[in-house]
Amino acid sequence: MRHLLIVSALLCASPCWADGWETDGSINLGLTAGTSDKTLVDGRYTTGDQAKIRAGGLYYAGLGVDSGNDDFGVLMNLAYHFDGTSGHTIDDERFVFRRWAFDLLPYLTVGKSFRIGAGATYHFNTEAFVQLTEGKSYADFDNSLGATLFGGYNFPESKSWIELRYTYMHYDYSDFDEEEINGSHFGLILHWVPSI
Repeated sequence: MRHLLIVSALLCASPCWADGWETDGSINLGLTAGTSDKTLVDGRYTTGDQAKIRAGGLYYAGLGVDSGNDDFGVLMNLAYHFDGTSGHTIDDERFVFRRWAFDLLPYLTVGKSFRIGAGATYHFNTEAFVQLTEGKSYADFDNSLGATLFGGYNFPESKSWIELRYTYMHYDYSDFDEEEINGSHFGLILHWVPSI
């Protein structure tokens, strides 16, 4: 998997002197859904209500840099990716899984409106935690390297675009010996490029 990160970096660096190269910043918002049916967090609030969280979801929010021309380009994203439930009691009990994600994704443009690409994604500061009235408990995970395949559609007369992606990702517990967690997921992400 580390070879994928190196190859992605080389592919991203090689076309930087190409004609017509442009760079835009974006605000990225999206939703993801895990592909595994296994539950990462499974518990109950003091009210008796059940809480379940899988590792592939759910909310994705961050910033991106998109550099390219009419033929190819590279997308770099930094995002906060999290899932959780809260507010079931006055004590604001919570079940949360969260991590930071950095993407390095070369792509090819297809026609004027489409792009396809694949590259590496690196997840760090990954943790799950439970906050109940009797206290908090945490589970930390090692930093993880995965792979992302995506396709995108550019909106007419705009630099903003929407992305459908698949990410292959697994997480290993940092502090105890447990089976690795499948964090692979599909995602739908809007890349909004403000007009300046």
